[in-house]
Amino acid sequence: MAFETIQDLAVSASDRADERVAEEDVRRTSEAASRVVRETLGSWPDEDAVILRFRYGSGMSIADIARMLRLPQRPLYRRIEAMLRALRTALDEAGLDEKELLSVIGDASQEMNFGLDERKGAAALPSFQTNPAASGEDWS
Repeated sequence: MAFETIQDLAVSASDRADERVAEEDVRRTSEAASRVVRETLGSWPDEDAVILRFRYGSGMSIADIARMLRLPQRPLYRRIEAMLRALRTALDEAGLDEKELLSVIGDASQEMNFGLDERKGAAALPSFQTNPAASGEDWS
């Protein structure tokens, strides 16, 4: 890339610096969100983490999860909603707002683990993906 003037060079350097700052912000937000989710899930019973992994990681229907875990289906809907509210509350209390999180999740092209693999028995569970299209679901 050739620069015609010193000013062109300065603008280009400024753009790269802005990109680095933005990338660092995304990295920090991602690390903070991952930490909050890991800590929150770590404080829950293993069954709750498994339910979320099946629902959002594997894209299983609530009916299938209920059958697999031998749980009543109707209360499972409310249980999942309560878990999602608890995660949202934990993220809000950590100062991570929706706009920040969407910038991280929207840019995520990799798998997000949130430490679920570290839970006992998690090796047999599928990974937690951030791509709702992979499961055919709309997360909005």
